[in-house]
Amino acid sequence: DKCLKEALDYIEQKGDEEKLIVRNPNIMMLIAQLTSLMSQLKHLSTSEYNSFEFKSLSDTLIEIQSKLRRQNLSMFKNDVEIHINHIRDGISQMGSLHSFSAQNM
Repeated sequence: DKCLKEALDYIEQKGDEEKLIVRNPNIMMLIAQLTSLMSQLKHLSTSEYNSFEFKSLSDTLIEIQSKLRRQNLSMFKNDVEIHINHIRDGISQMGSLHSFSAQNM
């Protein structure tokens, strides 16, 4: 995934520039995956999107969940996933509205 690679590159670059507090590779991957989610949302909001990009976002959410401890799943769903889905739905709706308004001009 391009966004995950960009996130990993960014984290590596920042790690070279600053002393990293987090050293656990699992935590670093979680940070990269969450950063990737934000990058995917940014890409969706600034460009033409397709179902593949929405699927990729869903796949990233599923992948993150699969790596979390069971006791952390509900926190992830309530504090991250619900907001990602809300933003995704808003982007989707705005795309539909943009298409509708362009046809009526």
